Amino acid sequence: MLALMRKAYIFIFFILLSCSKDSPIPDAPTVKYTLTVTASEGGSVDTTGGTHNENTSVSITATADAGYEFTSWSGDASGTDNPLTISMNSNKTITANFIRTQYTLSVGKIGEGSITQEELANLIGISRQAINAIEKEKFDPSLPTAFKMSKLFKISIEELFFFEGSK
Repeated sequence: MLALMRKAYIFIFFILLSCSKDSPIPDAPTVKYTLTVTASEGGSVDTTGGTHNENTSVSITATADAGYEFTSWSGDASGTDNPLTISMNSNKTITANFIRTQYTLSVGKIGEGSITQEELANLIGISRQAINAIEKEKFDPSLPTAFKMSKLFKISIEELFFFEGSK
C-alpha cells in the first residue's frame, strides 16, 4: 500500500510540475502595408509614402507650385481634403492632382471711333478670327499682341485689358 501511495504522489507531482509551467504565447505577427504617394505636374507632397503598421493613420499634405492649384486626390483616395488623413488597412497608391491657375481677361472699349476686326487684324499681324475670339473672351492675346494693340490705340495695356484675378 505504501508503494501505491508513493506512485500516486509521484504521479500527482509530475502532473503539477507539468501544469505549473506556462509556455509563452507567441506574439501575433505585425501586419504592414505600403503607401506610395505621388504628385502630378504643378505641385508636391510632403511624403512619398513608406511602410506603415496596420490601422496606422497617415497624414499627407499637397502643396501647389506657383501658378497652379491643388484640385483633388486620386487612386486609393478621393476628395479635396488637404491635408488628407488615411488609415492604413491595405496597400495604397495615392496621387495629388494639380491644374494651372486660370484667369479671366475682359476687354472693354474706351474712347470714340471704330475699326473693323479685319482692319485691326491686318494692322497688328494676326487673324480676324483671333480678334473675334479676344472680343468674345474665348482667347487671351499674347503679350506681343497686347503691346501692339496698346501702341496702335495709344493707351496702356492696363487701360485696354482688365485683369479680373483667379477663378
